[in-house]
Amino acid sequence: MAKASKTAEKKVAGTKEFAWELRLYIAGNTTKSTTALNNLKKYCEEHLKGQYKIEVIDLLVNPSKPMIDKDTSFLFRLISNAGDELIELPVSFSIFKDGKPVFSNPNNFTLVRQGHYDFNYTFSEPGKYILFVDIKDIFYTFNILNSTFEVNVQVPIAERISVLLQSFVVSYYYIYILLAALIGIFFIMKARRHKDVKKMNE
Repeated sequence: MAKASKTAEKKVAGTKEFAWELRLYIAGNTTKSTTALNNLKKYCEEHLKGQYKIEVIDLLVNPSKPMIDKDTSFLFRLISNAGDELIELPVSFSIFKDGKPVFSNPNNFTLVRQGHYDFNYTFSEPGKYILFVDIKDIFYTFNILNSTFEVNVQVPIAERISVLLQSFVVSYYYIYILLAALIGIFFIMKARRHKDVKKMNE
């Protein structure tokens, strides 16, 4: 399924603006996914040539909105160009943030026996991470195939609101002092007026 939004990108030097930004969500590199992408490209070339940008998001390897301090599961599927699952291949995972490893053990390969593998990790800080996946081809080339995926880790909404409120209170504490002083003056003046009215009635 593709979602489109007719927006104007921010003008950045060296980047091209597109009138249409399209996202195609797929679940693995399957024949249906390839057909959907080809059909979308064909339609865009016919009707939106030179005005569009397509972003392909694989939900099996690009989880939506990972949160800090919550277990994130990455499901990897190893398939051939023909769509067949590849088994008995060693795979290694590494995670980097700001160019520094936060999870790395390049010599520790896990054998993917059933063509797919669940990799779980808990992120402790928000921000952009890079997930490196190394696949060792032990049958044909004996080389290591490398793939990278960008992961954007976010803070839960409730926690973000709490942090903003705390920041506001700390930054603008003098406003509360001023309000407290004004409220105090108001009640003092009200009490004096009440006393004056009571004396006049006597």
